[in-house]
Amino acid sequence: MAFDLPITNNPLKTREDLQLALKQICDPLEPFYSKGRAHIKLDNTSAAYADSIAEMEGFSRVLWGIVPLLAGGDEYSLWNLQIEGIKNGTNPLHPEYWGEINDYD
Repeated sequence: MAFDLPITNNPLKTREDLQLALKQICDPLEPFYSKGRAHIKLDNTSAAYADSIAEMEGFSRVLWGIVPLLAGGDEYSLWNLQIEGIKNGTNPLHPEYWGEINDYD
């Protein structure tokens, strides 16, 4: 966990500060991954679409930070959860399969 420094005390001035900030934001999500890792359920989202879609969207938003972090040469333990979630979410035989792609998906 990246909580040696509270995010409110992170100066966000260096590359390392930004890498740490991402981990400070994403580390608390770990217990909210579903069993198959293809969803992140935080609570009631009040979204105008199904909870399963909101949970998949929550899962996918983490990629916006992790992928650039890894591309920049850093490592991150949540990547393994993301990979497992992608495999399960795209597997039509898995209970957490995201489903077929339709218009507006």
